[in-house]
Amino acid sequence: MNLNLTRPLVFFDLEATGTDPKEARIIQIAAIRISPDGEQRSFSMLINPTVAIPQVVCELTGLSDEMVADKPTFRDVADQLYLAFEGCDVGGYHAAGYDVPLLTNEFKRAGRSMPPPEDRVVVDPCAIALKHEKRDLTWAARFYCDIDLDEHAHQAEADASAALGVFFAQLNRYPINEGDGTLAEIMRDAMWPYVDVGRRLKYDEEGEVILAFSKHQGRRLRDVWFSDAGFIDWMLDPTKTDFPDDTRAAIRHHLRDVRPTAGVAVNA
Repeated sequence: MNLNLTRPLVFFDLEATGTDPKEARIIQIAAIRISPDGEQRSFSMLINPTVAIPQVVCELTGLSDEMVADKPTFRDVADQLYLAFEGCDVGGYHAAGYDVPLLTNEFKRAGRSMPPPEDRVVVDPCAIALKHEKRDLTWAARFYCDIDLDEHAHQAEADASAALGVFFAQLNRYPINEGDGTLAEIMRDAMWPYVDVGRRLKYDEEGEVILAFSKHQGRRLRDVWFSDAGFIDWMLDPTKTDFPDDTRAAIRHHLRDVRPTAGVAVNA
């Protein structure tokens, strides 16, 4: 396995009150932090979501209102979690579509921003599996690691550990780390032709970055910048959009050599 970490990688999993990352509240978090030197440290905690846990979630996770009643709220542990994720790339199964947006929204509700760096890589074994196999985490754990998650699925510790094991197995199984082995290179290959985990930007046939949504769908990013600077300004403003940080970082990166347009802070 050739994995070249330039900063720590935190693989994590969240259990929450629902499936909408904008509205759900975290009830459990488990994480495994891997340092560039290979050292691994893990932690797990229950969190009081301050709202009732739906019965379907109780049945799915085995967690109940009584089990979290005396636990800290997310606001209580926000500083601790900020330090745990600060300066790290992150990973988890379907993390790009659910866990990262949910964690980002919980930090916002606590009056904090998602810990830096803004250009963090989101390692998502789900994206790699969808490209090569198209299955879920229970299948992936069995296929890649010979682990049966049936009895432990939807428990944060088991899911975080399984997701990390699946990622390591994928590194050994597929030709996805034949270059420098960086996380960014691995995920660029898995996400192609999309540029960012939010899938708002993608490459066209000529390698130019285009918008993948909105009224400007299919138009080149730099063309939209010159013709509708306000739209790019809106995309770059974290108070107005829920785009993942890497979407904004990608916009700044791909516009860095283009003549500035008034009102668009691409270098901010």
